[in-house]
Amino acid sequence: MKKLIMALLVGFATIGCSKDEVGTPDVIDTNTLKVFNYPSNSEILDGSTILFSGSAGLVDPTNALKFYFKNTSSSEMKVRMRLISITGVPNTNGISFCYGPNVNDGVCLQGSAITIGSLYPRNNDAQIIIPANGTAGTGGANKFQNSSAPVTPATSVSYVIEAFQQDVNGNEVGNKVRFTYKYQQ
Repeated sequence: MKKLIMALLVGFATIGCSKDEVGTPDVIDTNTLKVFNYPSNSEILDGSTILFSGSAGLVDPTNALKFYFKNTSSSEMKVRMRLISITGVPNTNGISFCYGPNVNDGVCLQGSAITIGSLYPRNNDAQIIIPANGTAGTGGANKFQNSSAPVTPATSVSYVIEAFQQDVNGNEVGNKVRFTYKYQQ
């Protein structure tokens, strides 16, 4: 009888404590990163296409997509971006890409300095850290602009850009916002 009671107590203790003994990772809110168009303050949703049609071959300010980031979580976050793909032109020669936490701390890259799949801000650039429930990059610090005309037979130029969160170890976490900058004549 003692053995049976002892086995039951050990069994209950094992069942009752097993979940508590195993550490669970912190839950990351999956939709805390938001991207907004500046100065309209309209949200750029995941999967959005933003259309531009100013003059090609020139650096036309009407072709500039300015954007900023908003953090809706209670923890600060680091944001990075990457160019996912281009269509309608053979390379990145017609791109101007500016990014950073503030206009004065930002970096502007042109043409071949921008590569598909690379992370921006680069490791040696000022990083984009958004405070809890805050914003970063307002005032036009983050800007993507095209000056290339589509190469025939294409009738438009599209650049797919992705913004995402990184944890302190450089791992991608949370939600991503992938959008398309599209220039059409």
